[in-house]
Parts: sequence; C-alpha cells; structure tokens
Amino acid sequence: MVAPLGSENLSKYEKVTGNVGNKVLVALSEKKADIDLVTDIEEPLFLGIVQQVFGFVPGNLATFLRDVDISLKVAEPVQSVKTLLKIQDALTRIIGDITAQLNLPNKPGLLYDIYNTLRSGTQPHSTEQIAATIAILLIASRTTSETISHIVIKNSELSVSIRKKFSNPEWVSTHFQSFVRFCASTEFLTRVASAEIKVDDVTLKADEAVFIHVPSTNRDQRHHRSCEYAQLDEGAPERHLAFGAGVHRCPGQYLAQQLIVSFIPKLYAQFPAIFIEPGSVKFKSSLLARRVSSARVVLLGAENGIR
Repeated sequence: MVAPLGSENLSKYEKVTGNVGNKVLVALSEKKADIDLVTDIEEPLFLGIVQQVFGFVPGNLATFLRDVDISLKVAEPVQSVKTLLKIQDALTRIIGDITAQLNLPNKPGLLYDIYNTLRSGTQPHSTEQIAATIAILLIASRTTSETISHIVIKNSELSVSIRKKFSNPEWVSTHFQSFVRFCASTEFLTRVASAEIKVDDVTLKADEAVFIHVPSTNRDQRHHRSCEYAQLDEGAPERHLAFGAGVHRCPGQYLAQQLIVSFIPKLYAQFPAIFIEPGSVKFKSSLLARRVSSARVVLLGAENGIR
C-alpha cells in the first residue's frame, strides 16, 4: 500500500480531491437552509472520494452507504451472530462490486493503482484478494469524512478569531496533525500486549487484550504541550494516535490529509461562521467510535455580515 497510497502517487489526485470539495460547497450554497452535517457534507465528501479518487462507482449509493456503516463494525469486539452475518453480507456485496469493476482494464483511479501494484508485486494477489483489500480501505476511509464532522462540531465552540484561521490553507496544512489529534472519530483502539509491560501501577501480561482510549491518549499532559482544542497552534505538531501507530498505522493517512487540508479552508472561507444547533447532534451505535448520525447546521457567510 506504500506506493499507491503514498504522498507521491496521491499528488496526482489533488485537483480531483479539490473538485470533490467544490461540488459539496456549491450544493451547500444552493440549499442554504435545512443543512444536515452528515447528509449534506460528510456523506457527499465520502462518496465523492470513492467515485472520483478511487474510481469506484457503487451500483446503488444508498445501499453502499448502508453496507459501509454495517461493515465498519467488523473491527468491534463482542458482536452477536446476527450482526456478524450482516457484516458478512455487506462485505460480500462491496467486494463483489469491486471485483466486477477490477475486471474492466485501463480505468483511471486509486482503485486501479492499488490493483496494478498488487498484481505486479513479487507475491501477486488474486483479483478477489485485491478486491477485499480495497474494500477494507474504502470502508476505513469513511472515518476521514467523519473526522471532518467532528472538526466542524468542535470549531463551532471556538472564538471568532480562532475560527478565522481555518480559512487559511497554509495554517490548516501546518496544523493539520494538531487538530486531527483532537477530532478523530475513533474513540477506542483494541490491541494485544506482545509482552508483559507495566503502565503506571497497572501490569499488562503478554497476550492480554487492551482497550486504548484515544481521546485521553491524545490529551496526555505528560506528552502533549497543549491539551485544549483552542490551543491548536501552540507548539509544533506532535505524535498522536489519530492514525494509529507502528505496524497499525493507517495506510490512508495521506489521502485523509489531502481531503481535509483541501476542504476545510474552502468551507470556512465560504462560510466564516458555522453553528451547530444545540441538542441536534446524534450519534450512531458504535463501541469503538463516535460516529455522528445527524446534526443540524447553520451556515453564515459574507452576506450575513460575517468576516
């Protein structure tokens, strides 16, 4: 995954990624009212990346979104047999659709970059294996648009002066790691201790299952200089767990960065003030993540006297 998902290969998709965000902004400007954070911003961004960057065209968008939501539960522990069967069915449909499209040669998109890379490797994979790998990547990339929802929600709590910085592409690019640290949609990571280790006064034995609370880890005052979201630009970017770490590091980090750094400045340049209606934020059922299901948004632009 290093080559097709690396910054060098993804650079050729920067214009496409920008166009995905532009289309979402045009639709927001035309709608103006009754904006929902998920259905009007988060989902269109995700589908745009899937279709325009990956080059994958789902047969039915509503079914695909539903299957992605179900499939994301594959990483969660203690699932019922009924839920596991739903996950299996959803993954089977997504993998089947991807397999069918991989059999169409010479198509543009990240999907085919990945396919060609894995097919030409020293240990070539079958089309079905590659389709399964791509399916997991597509499903996991949903967390990028979910993180954008969390950024918008957190930004609605900031002062006007701080919020203005988000319309500055250079500032957003410089501080990308810092605000993703606070807004990652993943709440828990599951890991297994490879050896006995002591953390403070707790001893973890080898092969013992561990839950890592990501928000707490990313606000550890012993490691991070700034632990408040309003202090985003205090200090240099630091290590965090928004994209995992070590062998578990997210292969889609550069794609996530490309979308967020492209879209967020445009969003706040067009709508300097974005408010979340109190009490309107609702979340999906999830053991490991805070995934927004709906939130009513008020967008205020220059025509409202906002600068």
